[in-house]
Amino acid sequence: MFKFFRNRTKNYDLIIIINVFAAFIIKGGGLVVSLLSTPAFIKYFNNDAVLGVWYTILSVITWIMNFDLGIGNGLRNHLAASITKKDEKKSKELISTSYISFGLLVFVLGVIGYFLARFIDWNSFFNISIELVSPASMLTVVRCVFLGIMIQFFLRLINSVLYAMQKSALINATSFIISILQLLFVLIAPSKSAEENLILLSYAYIFINSLPYAIITVVLFAGRFKSICPSFDSFKKSAFKMVMGVGGTIFVCQILYMIIINTNNFFISHYTNTENVVEYEVFNRLFSLVGTITALIMSPLWSMITRAITEKDYDWVNKLYKKIMILVFATSAFEFIAIPFIKPIIKIWLGENAVQINYLNLIIFAIWGSIFTWHNALSTFACGMSKMKTQTICYIVGVVVKLIFLYLVYKVTDQWVYVIISNIIILLPYCIAQHFVLKRQLKYNKGEL
Repeated sequence: MFKFFRNRTKNYDLIIIINVFAAFIIKGGGLVVSLLSTPAFIKYFNNDAVLGVWYTILSVITWIMNFDLGIGNGLRNHLAASITKKDEKKSKELISTSYISFGLLVFVLGVIGYFLARFIDWNSFFNISIELVSPASMLTVVRCVFLGIMIQFFLRLINSVLYAMQKSALINATSFIISILQLLFVLIAPSKSAEENLILLSYAYIFINSLPYAIITVVLFAGRFKSICPSFDSFKKSAFKMVMGVGGTIFVCQILYMIIINTNNFFISHYTNTENVVEYEVFNRLFSLVGTITALIMSPLWSMITRAITEKDYDWVNKLYKKIMILVFATSAFEFIAIPFIKPIIKIWLGENAVQINYLNLIIFAIWGSIFTWHNALSTFACGMSKMKTQTICYIVGVVVKLIFLYLVYKVTDQWVYVIISNIIILLPYCIAQHFVLKRQLKYNKGEL
């Protein structure tokens, strides 16, 4: 099962090229689907306030998807190492332990969350009028989406296995299929009132976002990955401690990162109004295109870096870091070059007066897009090398800064763009610090310090 590569450096690059090429093809179609989805969702709801609620719910989903206690990423790092060492028994123990412990966690959270949902005023939480969506409907929507999240939560563990196997293209393919199914649903589903459409979409969410993961999990563990298929006999406490070791640190960073980045929609709707979430989403999707393309290159790197560190191939890691920093600089330049073309693009994409164009906001988004891409590159190396101390410290400070900054700012203004400015203020210092820490670690690994 574990193929041995004689020329490791050459095959590192070959694996990356294969995964990136496949990802570009898949994600290229995904970007088209994403661009088509925005006008399709606008037409489906025909109400920006309710659409803003759905976008905010999706952002909250992203928060929750980070709550795996680090099991997924801990599995990814240790499984990559065990595969490199061709230790099939250890690989099976890691996978079995992760699936069993995570399955128990998901079941408990699912039961508790379903019953606790009734005690929360979801209309107030999402800042949506009861005239637009009744409290009973909001509860139904939240419960449906929550159950969908729990199912998807468990099934997405297959992603950690695929990353460790350097099969990131399959992960991108699964996400692409889900995006297509979502688009087809809003195009085909009968449109009623905005409230009824919201409920119908929440029911569909359960199946659309879970079924592709269920199929790929069954197919792989019944076929190519049969020898490492999860089993109760292979559950080991030692494997759980291994997974939770580095995984726990990554989990803490994920939660802090979630509060910094994935709360943008929530803070915009909470401090301003839900209509502004739609405007934010339009600009964010455009300026995140470059970051999304860069992410295609980053997706297979984490586990490849872990594998290279395990094999002490420090020269390859150092050369890769230099190449990625050049890529980050090039993509950052493109963010600013794109600014004059945003207005005609939006006009063609969404229509004449879909959103108001403020060029200062476009510059802010270009700065944010550049920093976000740099941050993702640095985090990929930090996680792959299991060197996340700087990340943890900066994220803790960043969470405090964001909460205080937004609380003070929105006492004197209602401009939603300050949410983006807060992210810039937080992540720029982290990027600078993490760059120097990683450079020092790379020199140390090569014996230059």
